[in-house]
Amino acid sequence: MNLFEAAFPETGERFEILHRCGDLEIVRILSTSLDGPKEFCDERDEWVVLMRGAATLVIEGRELHLRAGDTLFIPANTPHTLQVSPQVLCGSLSTTTLKGADDAIFWSFGGEHAFDEG
Repeated sequence: MNLFEAAFPETGERFEILHRCGDLEIVRILSTSLDGPKEFCDERDEWVVLMRGAATLVIEGRELHLRAGDTLFIPANTPHTLQVSPQVLCGSLSTTTLKGADDAIFWSFGGEHAFDEG
């Protein structure tokens, strides 16, 4: 399988589970134009990598502008709002067993790394 060879949905998003093992789940997310901002609050820790396109996430009032290659860690039960530009390809690794990241958001934008203890 090639992560970049995927057909985008005409509208909205499509989530494809690529691998599941115990509490670990790896998902490919294909997003096209959304009707508006979309809110999420996952019960699992989530590590996201933006592979194509651009997106803006709002977490705890802070706008995070992601572009291809950026990564983001979102702790479980952290509300976040997604805004995307057309044809965004993301990968998501979710688990209930990530350790040492309670109440923290880690992101990597263009080679710059930050660790923000909320």
